[in-house]
Amino acid sequence: MRVQHRQIIYVQGYDPRGLAQYYRMFRTELRKFSRLYQIAASISRPQSTPDGETASWTIETKAADWQTRTSYDFLRFEDLIQRDLAAPIWHTVFHAVLIYWRLVFSGTIARFWKAHWRFATFVTYPHFLLLIEALGVFGIAYGFGKGLQALGILRESGHEHFNGSIVIPIFSCEGDVLGMYGRKITPNLREGTPLHLYLPGPHRGVFNEQAVRASKETPRKLSFRSTYSHRSSDQTE
Repeated sequence: MRVQHRQIIYVQGYDPRGLAQYYRMFRTELRKFSRLYQIAASISRPQSTPDGETASWTIETKAADWQTRTSYDFLRFEDLIQRDLAAPIWHTVFHAVLIYWRLVFSGTIARFWKAHWRFATFVTYPHFLLLIEALGVFGIAYGFGKGLQALGILRESGHEHFNGSIVIPIFSCEGDVLGMYGRKITPNLREGTPLHLYLPGPHRGVFNEQAVRASKETPRKLSFRSTYSHRSSDQTE
């Protein structure tokens, strides 16, 4: 039986490129098809309905002993796709993860694996990668946090030691960082809050090596005058 007229309704996939990109791809593939099978093929320009929800075009294919006319209706979802893409990425990821785990707990993913393991892998793979990345980021953040706590920059409570302070590095004469000094600048502090903060351990080094070397005073006097004379009795909170 020869088909002389076809009616095709194409439901657009979740592709933000929409009608223009799909039509160009369709036209290119039609040209390849006609060259491969040595047939004549032509395609009209797409025409949209007044509501913009459908675009249609016609395809004429002809060989020596047959001719077929195809009406092609392209259902457009670009407005829905663009609305989804305008949402924050965290919102999209959250909903994707929520839907996946709902499929897991409902047993749908297990049925996917039983029916077609390749499709189940396709669905599961991005969520598996997301889980690995989340665990990796958590591990790196945990390691950095422990390192900052060991240095004294973060307290055991998780609060920053120098919060609300101007922080100045303290150098050795060789240019190595030996510590940090913080001066509170936050107004309305609680009574008794130390204004001068240091990292745990011995307090060594100077703020400005060039000033120490250029000064006529001894480094001992300058260091005492520029640091210890301004500290409160409690050096850390």
